[in-house]
Amino acid sequence: MKPILRSIPVLALASALSAQIPIGGELWDGHGGPLLAGNVYHVTGAHLAVPSGRTLSIQAGAVVKFERTAFFVDGTLLAVATSGAPIVLTSIHDDAAGGDTNGNGGASSPASGQWFGVLLRAGSGASSLAHVTVRYGGYGGWALAELVASSATLTACSLTDGSMGGLAVRSGSFPSVSSCSFRRISGAPAIFGIDLEAMQGVLDSDLADCPGGNYARLERTTLVASVSLGARNCPGGALVYTDHVSVPAGLSLTLGEGVVMKSGPRLAFGIDGALILAGTATNPVVLTSFADDAAGGDTNGDGNASSPAPNQWFGIQLRSGADLSRFEHAILRYGGYGGWPQVDVQAGRPQLTDCTVSDAGYGGLAVQGSSRPSVTRCRFERIAGSPAVFGLDFESVMGFADNTATGCSGGDYVRVDRTVLAETVTLRTSNCIGDLLVVTNHITVPAALTLTLEAGLIVKFAVPLAVGIDGTLVAQGSAAAPVIFTSIHDDAAGGDTNRNGNATTPAPNQWYGVAFRAGSDASRLEHATFRYGGYGGWALADIAAAAPVFVECRFTDSGQTAVHCIPSSRPTLTRCAFERIAGGPAISGVAFEALAGFTDNVASACSGGNFVRVDTTQLGADAAVTRRNLIDDVLVYSDHIVVPAGRALALGPGIVLKPGSSLAVIVQGRLDVAGPTVFTSMHDDAFGGDTNQNGNATLPAANQWFGIQLAASATGHIEQALIRWAGYGGWPGLDLAGPAVTLRRSRVEFCGYGGFALRAAASAEDLVAFANLGHGFQLLGGAFPLLRASAAYNSGHGVRREPSWVGVVRSSLAYGNGAGFVGFAVDQISFSNGPGIVGGSGNLDLDPRFVAAGAGDLRLAIDSPLLDRGDPLDATIGRDALGFPRVLDGDLDGTARVDIGANEFDHVLLFVAGDPRPGGVITPTTSSSPAILFAALALGLPLDTGLPLLNFGPLFVDPSGPFDIVIWPTNGGTSLTIPATLIGPQPFAFQAIGLPAFFPAGNTSNPVVVSIE
Repeated sequence: MKPILRSIPVLALASALSAQIPIGGELWDGHGGPLLAGNVYHVTGAHLAVPSGRTLSIQAGAVVKFERTAFFVDGTLLAVATSGAPIVLTSIHDDAAGGDTNGNGGASSPASGQWFGVLLRAGSGASSLAHVTVRYGGYGGWALAELVASSATLTACSLTDGSMGGLAVRSGSFPSVSSCSFRRISGAPAIFGIDLEAMQGVLDSDLADCPGGNYARLERTTLVASVSLGARNCPGGALVYTDHVSVPAGLSLTLGEGVVMKSGPRLAFGIDGALILAGTATNPVVLTSFADDAAGGDTNGDGNASSPAPNQWFGIQLRSGADLSRFEHAILRYGGYGGWPQVDVQAGRPQLTDCTVSDAGYGGLAVQGSSRPSVTRCRFERIAGSPAVFGLDFESVMGFADNTATGCSGGDYVRVDRTVLAETVTLRTSNCIGDLLVVTNHITVPAALTLTLEAGLIVKFAVPLAVGIDGTLVAQGSAAAPVIFTSIHDDAAGGDTNRNGNATTPAPNQWYGVAFRAGSDASRLEHATFRYGGYGGWALADIAAAAPVFVECRFTDSGQTAVHCIPSSRPTLTRCAFERIAGGPAISGVAFEALAGFTDNVASACSGGNFVRVDTTQLGADAAVTRRNLIDDVLVYSDHIVVPAGRALALGPGIVLKPGSSLAVIVQGRLDVAGPTVFTSMHDDAFGGDTNQNGNATLPAANQWFGIQLAASATGHIEQALIRWAGYGGWPGLDLAGPAVTLRRSRVEFCGYGGFALRAAASAEDLVAFANLGHGFQLLGGAFPLLRASAAYNSGHGVRREPSWVGVVRSSLAYGNGAGFVGFAVDQISFSNGPGIVGGSGNLDLDPRFVAAGAGDLRLAIDSPLLDRGDPLDATIGRDALGFPRVLDGDLDGTARVDIGANEFDHVLLFVAGDPRPGGVITPTTSSSPAILFAALALGLPLDTGLPLLNFGPLFVDPSGPFDIVIWPTNGGTSLTIPATLIGPQPFAFQAIGLPAFFPAGNTSNPVVVSIE
């Protein structure tokens, strides 16, 4: 408690020593004052006081000494001296000022706490002290100088050797303190008790050697007016605050370049108005812990006794109304107490530019609610407890640009915790840290909104999470910088995000996947990678009633199928890759109608299947399938394929269809097969590879699926179909009852209940039934002819006729079957070969001499008796069952005549090898037996490309169109370079012509069609 002033008469008696004048009590000019230059005044008996409304002047060079007394100023004190003749207020024991005033010859020495100090109270606001030295005070807990509700001016004053602080600035005081010096202050800091508003009046003061604190201590830190502070307002290099700093709404706190503010224990900045941190690259603003000696020096004066560490103060909280807050070149560190982030943006649009946030215990920057901060070129270092940046929504991420993070055990990344879009968002790698975002909740893109992720951006899921798209997802990756969706354990993308070394590793099922729902049709993903999903049985891309577009995307390491569709989905997948997919095939759930949207996709090492699986197998609309719509040419189906009346299914060449179990193909509408197209068992690795990925654990066998059934209502054209391993349920491989179906150049083999059951057909030509358990051909009805058929090594009859069939058989063979031709009338068979023929012209019963019957190669050998023995009136053009031209001159006698059976003998074979890409080289090679003297390769040349392109019949060369002839020796080849400027896909074809020595005998080779990709 400060002493109570009593009115004591002025003592103005001169002492025995000249100019040693005792004084006390109330004093003012004209009433004991002014105090004159060169005099030494000794305050005795009563405290010295300047009453309210009075003025006391002290002249330069005056010395006033106190002995356990105080100096009260309620009026105006004018103590204006010079540096050469300062005014000194000191202890009676201070012989260095005015001599040995107490006359004890040095028996006592000055020390702090020997008198009270100077107290300037209300009414003293006009006081001015210049070049005044105040020292050795502090008695009674006083500061050397205290201001209570005073706005006095102190200029170039020296306050030293105080036992309870230097300058105390109490509530309501707004002094002007400039160029003052503080030394050897103990018990309290050099300046203390001051509020932020008053700190603006403290300029250019010098603090040193103060055990109580070489700083100004702020004790009232709730602003009542806007404040602007610069480095000149920071005596000792730093301001220390001992209460929470609060900037109410409508007010602002501005800290200029070089300002250092240090928090006392467990304190915070709470900003409802504006906090402006206006540092520079060379002089940043620093907000830090009291123990941080690296900024503003050893403020607490304890050497290394204490060191800075995370969680020594709370942090900065920017709340509603803080929109105008702006941090530039600010350093914020050692916060985190109470689970606070270093900077907590709860609302508004503050700006942080070129700032450093470091050494925080519970995250660097948190963004909450509807906050939309702008954060540019900021650095986050050594952040623990939470990531560098967290709490964001996708909208707020757009406000971040070019920030970095290092050494953050909580995560060197931006974490998005609120993941339901409220507006359309576009994100770039520059919005992230380390190119990645980590999400902690399911991502939802509502209808009518768009989330765009640009090249190189990585999205990692911290826990099993999903992405749900009801609006639009756009991923604009590139080959060099794809957009990646992956697990937080995936260190190969974005580094060791969870900072655990190899303690955890990525694996399938660590997140769900992406669901494209109704409304997501506009979604487009280019060069996007999806991996390590599959949790909850999700596909990496689960497409429900939507038509998203995927171009050159990668789907890898999933615990379930990679892309799954529901029946109404119509996605587009182009040049996508599937790797290491388990639990289901690469693509599943597809409807036939959706396959047209798939082009040139590939798969490898997928234990669930390197294929596309059609699970919606009843056509709801017409569908056409080519090998480019599939993966590895294989189409797996999981239910009976049904083509209803009024619907059409077209299957292009090169397709392999495999049922997932014992299933059938049932056609009531239209089926067009433009083969070679294979229908076989899932266990048949000879076509389409090891589709079920079990090596040789299962093998193909008869009766593993039903077969193909075309009803009486069916229409279409089946050419070059291969049907294998059918027969389940007693079905033949192909059961045809449609009189409007054309059946040509097709083969049924290894089926358990026979090959072909033909009840009606528009035509049946160039057919093969091989090694079936049962009859090769059953002719059950109709009047269609059976032309150029081969039935070999079937356990039942080769060709069996029922009375209801009234057609004819020509140029066909039956050999090695349980029986040959059975049930035929006289003369119903002609120019054919095999047992059981009754009557007819040109029939034989000889060994056909197949090339390799045991291997199923039913081509005729060069010495076959069936060469040129078919129906001479059969003037067929086109191709045989294997694609060789009909009709050829098998015996080279100069007359071309059809051979008996489904295969035409050809002397000349053509092979093409090489790289069928623009700029690549391909090599056609011919082989002839017997050797042809020379061979010619005829190439159709489109006028616009100069490349071979063919639309051929029996002969490739069209004399009316462009063609070329390249001649080379027998059984030789030539190399052709494909122009690099060609744009694929572009098919072209070629065919060889072999000519013996005599003309016009000779044959054309098999045609070869190559597609430039």
